[in-house]
Amino acid sequence: MNQDQKKEKSAKEAYKLIEPSIRRDSVIGIGTGSTTNYFIEELNQARLDIKGVVCSSEASAELIDNVYQVLSLNEVHSIDFYVDGADEFNDRKELIKGGGGALTREKILASCSETFICIVDESKFTNLLGSFPLPIEVLEIARSAISRELMKMGGKPIFRNGFTTDNGHQIIDIHNLPMEVPYELEEKINNLPGVVENGIFSKRKADVILSATDYEIKEIRSELKDKAEDYRKKFVELAVELDDEVMEQYLEGNEPDVNSLKACIRKGTLKGNLFYERSESSKNYYTNYANTKKRVNNKYFNFCDI
Repeated sequence: MNQDQKKEKSAKEAYKLIEPSIRRDSVIGIGTGSTTNYFIEELNQARLDIKGVVCSSEASAELIDNVYQVLSLNEVHSIDFYVDGADEFNDRKELIKGGGGALTREKILASCSETFICIVDESKFTNLLGSFPLPIEVLEIARSAISRELMKMGGKPIFRNGFTTDNGHQIIDIHNLPMEVPYELEEKINNLPGVVENGIFSKRKADVILSATDYEIKEIRSELKDKAEDYRKKFVELAVELDDEVMEQYLEGNEPDVNSLKACIRKGTLKGNLFYERSESSKNYYTNYANTKKRVNNKYFNFCDI
């Protein structure tokens, strides 16, 4: 199996992963690159009835079928699923991105997403990030000054000549930069005056990495996501669809009646996130029908942080 076939394999798996959770008000974020293009093909073939998609680059937006509305991030509350590739990833789900030059918008969309799914082939794995040159988007006036600072950190900056980002900025690629602690380096580089963004994704790591090999798809999840999925499966029989009248009562701050929640079944599709009953004796998980991210009666219910 060649690399392109592996990319396509991981993209297909990403679609299978999100398809059961897609609703009419869903917003899908789409990254940039050859692997992501395979995911766009899957999405175009599916012709889903969703609110729309938000793209990290003009190149990706041009590939979206006109059955979908291409939205600005400013037009949506959040992104349900963000699907994108990576140039490198490690076993902590930290990434290097930006080979295609869309790193700033990619990081913005990832940070605004409920679930960030990274699709790659096994060749992108590394124990220590940094073999792939680190892209940094910079203001033109600061390019040389930033390059000198990166040299002091041990890197070799090379200007990506002739390339301008969708934001109108330039990119320098940093070779051989020591990256033992990606989280600290990400922050340190972003603190340099003139840096727009760098390609280390450590503060906002992937929630799920789908890595294609010759024989399988390796699914790497965060521990918290695994726990949430276990709860979802375990308590699926307790899932509740709240009708509008009941939901309004809870948003007004009235105390929830757990028995009425269990009994309240409404026809239609599910929206929103998992939330749970917090009490001294139990922790029962339900499905929130309300299309809202705000807390519902802090005394009893909080959204599950997943």
